[in-house]
Formats: sequence, structure tokens, C-alpha cells
Amino acid sequence: MTSSEMETNLLDIITSKLNTNKKIKVIAIQGPSTSGKTTLSFALQVLLKLANKSCYVLNLDDFFQTKPQNDEFYDYENPSIIRWDKVFHLLKSFDEEREVLEIFKFKFKNSLSSGPIYIDNPKPEYLIVEGLHSHYLFSDEFFCFKEVKFNKSLEQIDFDVAFKKNPMNYQNFSVLKIGLTIGKNEMIEIRSKRDAKERSFDDETIRKQLEYVWQGTEKWIYNYKKTKPDIIIENGTFNFECLNLLKMCFIKYWVQYEGLNMNIFNLSPFKVPEFTDCEKNT
Repeated sequence: MTSSEMETNLLDIITSKLNTNKKIKVIAIQGPSTSGKTTLSFALQVLLKLANKSCYVLNLDDFFQTKPQNDEFYDYENPSIIRWDKVFHLLKSFDEEREVLEIFKFKFKNSLSSGPIYIDNPKPEYLIVEGLHSHYLFSDEFFCFKEVKFNKSLEQIDFDVAFKKNPMNYQNFSVLKIGLTIGKNEMIEIRSKRDAKERSFDDETIRKQLEYVWQGTEKWIYNYKKTKPDIIIENGTFNFECLNLLKMCFIKYWVQYEGLNMNIFNLSPFKVPEFTDCEKNT
């Protein structure tokens, strides 16, 4: 597929998913550890700011449960350690335009959850939901926690009964699901360095963690028959060509369907100048 064909295809997908009469446009970003979910989320925030679109980011990492004080291995890839009831409550608050939101925060250095924290609902036009399992929130099937439990290894879970009908329904969301991928070796290399530096995990914890990361990725995150992503970006945010095409397609969508004025867009103080523009001013 040529770049032109890819651009046309991406624009068609974005348009079909977001050009609706729904009040809130949801961009759900799902991918394995180190695939660039937060990087893409931040890039979209900047792009939305340039386009004068209001945006809120819901990071599923903030809804991890506090690690039990028993020094047992904690599998962060296991869906059951997320406080899904709180996530659903927050999404419903957006969907129903409630005035106050109930949010949580999670710190990896001590594996501690804090909250609830109450904030005013900014009532955004765009809601970015990023996380390992974000697509399941908007899929036909969701996890069955009678079978999926944090103290069960992947080998102990019966995947024939690990899912059930998704109980949630949102009236005011239009949803675009973007999936990111990354190779096994790249993931392990990046994850090892990050967990040692940013999350203060010791070597033994990292070793145990990495035993489960790729298995969980294949079982939960790359389960496209369940999650049905609209767009898949191979190699995640390392795929600069696809990311640039995605950026251009969002801009074209906003121009065609949401009245984006490119003159204002280009004059925005948040816009990073092209290198050639910098040369002209030197």
C-alpha cells in the first residue's frame, strides 16, 4: 500500500468513527508495555491543543490497585489488578456530563494507589483513554473476574471462560481504537532499563516481571478478535512514517468536518516550527 493509499484509508477510518452526532470523541490507545502509548497520547494532546480542541486524558495505570503487603509477585499485565469499577464510574461521569469527577493516582515506586480525588468535569470534546487494556472498555466482551484473578498465572486461566458480555453502554461516545505493537526483544530491552531507573524495581523483580510481560501481551493485548482495533500501528511510536500520516489525517479531518482554520492552526504558539522556518529566521 502506498503512502497516499494509507493516508486515504486512515482518513476514512477516522471520519467513520468520529464524524457522528455524539458529544464526546474517544480515542482509545492500547498497546503493550513500551510501545509508546503515553508518547502517542501526549502527541495527540499537543495536536488537539493546536486545533483548539478541549481534551482530557484517562490513563488506566492510575487505576492499578495498591500492591498487597506480602512481597508476592504482582503481574501488572493481569487485567484484574485494575480498579475497573472506578474506571467505569469515571467514564459514566463523562458520558452523563456529571459536574464532578472522581479520579485516582498510582505510584510505581511504592506500588501505592491514592484517591479518590475530586475535580470539576472539564466536559472535553475529546477523551483519550490509554492503557494496556483500554480497547476492552469499548468492545463487545469484557473480562470475567470469576476466572481472571490477580493471583492466577496465565497458565491457570481458562481463556474459554475468561470473557463475558460487556456490561457498559455509553450514549454520548464515538470511539476510535488505535492499537500499537512492539517486538519482543525491543520490549524487553526498553522495559529492563525503564523499570530499574524509573520504577525502582530490583533485578529479581524485573526478571520475574519480564517472564510474564510477553505472555500477557500475546494473550491479552494482541487479542484482536476481542478488541477489534480500528487502526494498528506496527512498531508503535517508532513508526515515524505512520505517525506522520496519522497526524495529517487528524488535521484533514478537523478541517473538513470540524471547521479547523489552518491559518489559526499555523499561528498557534504551541506549534513547533519546521526546521526550514528556523533557518529562515537565523
